[in-house]
Amino acid sequence: RESLNALVPKYLDGVPHDLFADRPLRYERTAKGYRFYSIGPNEKDDSGRNEDDLPPGDDVVVTMPMSLPVKAD
Repeated sequence: RESLNALVPKYLDGVPHDLFADRPLRYERTAKGYRFYSIGPNEKDDSGRNEDDLPPGDDVVVTMPMSLPVKAD
């Protein structure tokens, strides 16, 4: 999906709102899946970086890998 809006209303009632900003959560597709994030308590968009990244950021990030194919027995 290119945006979280594509999941409404089948999977979501609405796009989740960023608790630290007056807008929806940020969403990005990545080579390995997708991620969505909040700008975090510093209210600055750190491009999806959190404290474990270099350089560190303050964003609250959820990363979801693409589904792996299920092998048949």
